Formats: sequence, C-alpha cells, structure tokens
Amino acid sequence: MFAEFARHYSAFPEKKMFLREQDAYQFILWLLGLAVLFGQTERVQQIATWFSYKPEDGCDPLIAALFVRMGVADVPRGDGLIHPKAYSYLYDAVRGDPVNPDGSDRVGAIQLYLKNWYKGMKNCYWYNRHKGQFATHFGYWSFESGLATILYELDDSSYHEMTF
Repeated sequence: MFAEFARHYSAFPEKKMFLREQDAYQFILWLLGLAVLFGQTERVQQIATWFSYKPEDGCDPLIAALFVRMGVADVPRGDGLIHPKAYSYLYDAVRGDPVNPDGSDRVGAIQLYLKNWYKGMKNCYWYNRHKGQFATHFGYWSFESGLATILYELDDSSYHEMTF
C-alpha cells in the first residue's frame, strides 16, 4: 500500500490530498496509523509529502500534533480543527499539557472517540457502504486510535475490545 501511494505521488507530484476533504484527512490518519502499527515509521516523513500545506487546502492542529510527535515538525498547525465533529475527541487525546496532563485523560478521550467514531465519519465516501447490495468496503477501522495509543504509551485495556 505504501509503495502504491509512493508510486502515485512520484508520477503525479502536484496532486496532493487536501485536509479540508474528510476522506483525505482520514486517509492521512490511516496511513500514519498503519505506519506505526506495522513498525514502518520511516514512512512518516514520506506521508508528510502527500498532502497540501497550503492554508486554503487545510491546516489542522491534530494532524500537526501527530506529525510532531513522530519527528516531523514542519507541518502547519492551523487555528482549529478542520473537522471538529469527527475528530475533537481524538485531538483531546493527543493535545499537550496542561490540557491533558495525564494518561487517564487521554484514555478517556480515546474511549469517547471510539464511541462516536462511526457517526463522525458520515462525510466519508465509504460511510454506510456495508449496507449496499455489494458491500464495497474493507471494514471499519480506527487505525488512528491505535496510533495515539502507541505514540502516547496508553493503557488500552479499557477500550481495546470496543467496536472499530
């Protein structure tokens, strides 16, 4: 998958994902999650080149915080979440002190994120695809929750069996 994204962006370097589009935003979160979950953190710098940094295309503090945590500091932060209904709880889980001073606050935020995850994805193209005559989806996975759990060394025992 990473090789195919790299091939695409090598062939079409001017074509970038826009964070203002929720599908693209979610793709970035999935890619970061998969890179960390599969131990391919060397991909993170590459992923950072696949979306536009132009303010009109979207700059976001959650995306910036995750990249900074993984050593990529030049991702623009933006003033507020681009998709607050979908990602505010995840942002609460990764914000720095003093907003979330300890791990229990972060864990509680991820629990809320997972509880509300599916309905927060309502603007994504794949939402409700499982209901069609031909279910064209690969499953509903919150790889970004695993990403936050690993990056912030959280105890996932209270949510590891939750849906998504």
